[in-house]
Amino acid sequence: MRDKLEKIIKAYEELEKKLSDPAVASDIKEFTRLNKEYAHQSDLIAASREYIGALDDIEAAKEMLHDTTDADEKEMLQMDISENEAKLPQLEEDIKYMLIPSDPNDDKNTIVEIRSAAGGDEAAIFAGDLYKMYQRFCESRGWKTTVLDSSPSEAGGFKSIEFKVEATASTPS
Repeated sequence: MRDKLEKIIKAYEELEKKLSDPAVASDIKEFTRLNKEYAHQSDLIAASREYIGALDDIEAAKEMLHDTTDADEKEMLQMDISENEAKLPQLEEDIKYMLIPSDPNDDKNTIVEIRSAAGGDEAAIFAGDLYKMYQRFCESRGWKTTVLDSSPSEAGGFKSIEFKVEATASTPS
């Protein structure tokens, strides 16, 4: 895993160099594409560097552990090794998740339609609850919801409701 992460970090550093190139900066379309890619990978690079740093710390502590005879120093080194080893599984999990390619449609807006269908008043109430749940979820992500069409039921809720979800540029999707 370390080799793959080092290759990713190297590619990221190459991307940094490209972004500082005046020829790329003059091509706004290419600069925007590279800048977006650069921003998208920043969390992965930070986690990768932390992972590699933890591996290096473990290796250094193990070498020092073999060279020392002081009991207090050995205990401190053992503690350092165990702390870094405890970090590794979560970092690996985070990195694996970040390595999953994103869908090209992730940055696009969407329209959601909820229909109560069969079930009468209870289905309409459930459709209303479902809409409220989606609305709260969107608000927690900083997304904007706009009702396009709705057909309220007499018992509360909706027979049908359509709404648009727009992610703002400043919020992660």
